[in-house]
Amino acid sequence: MHQNRLSFISNHQLTSPHAMITEPIDPPTDHPQEITWLFFRDNKWIPFQSNNHYKIEQAFTLGGIYVDIKEYTRISN
Repeated sequence: MHQNRLSFISNHQLTSPHAMITEPIDPPTDHPQEITWLFFRDNKWIPFQSNNHYKIEQAFTLGGIYVDIKEYTRISN
């Protein structure tokens, strides 16, 4: 079974997959920042599809919760 974890880090924090920050990230500054959303699957960080970045950012900005739901089907022998 895979455990997926959705996180976001700014590009300057991509120095190591082990350097993930679990505390809140500093508030935005006056200059634009580029953010990459990642999720952890198969023991590695994978970039989230860019067309879904806006949906996730909007959910969090509006105080919502993002839920990653995946069905697992167990096949009996």
